[in-house]
Amino acid sequence: MKTTIQTVMRPFHQDEGVMRLFMLFAIAMLLLVASDMSHAATAGDAFAGSTLSEGLTNLIATLNGTVARSLAIVAVIGAGIAGLTGKMEWTRVVVVVLGVGIVFSATSVIDVLFVDVAGVR
Repeated sequence: MKTTIQTVMRPFHQDEGVMRLFMLFAIAMLLLVASDMSHAATAGDAFAGSTLSEGLTNLIATLNGTVARSLAIVAVIGAGIAGLTGKMEWTRVVVVVLGVGIVFSATSVIDVLFVDVAGVR
């Protein structure tokens, strides 16, 4: 009986991942369509001045703010102490340090990647 239920339910389990992907795509498209594009500041950026742009800018400012930096410093110190005392594996300490480095260097990496030909950012 148990194998029959598992066999019947298995296709629904696989479709659940497809349904989640579809819902994520639908929400992303809704955000793009519903964003206010009437306040575009430049011709090259259709989303400049929109609520989506302002929200993402606030998120980046929050992730690069002083509170986030203080928490990252505490996390690196804590991971280092835990690694030195043997409470944490060194691979996890390296993951913590790399994660902090990725979060705080992401803006400069993107700035370097998207420099125009004339050198204007």
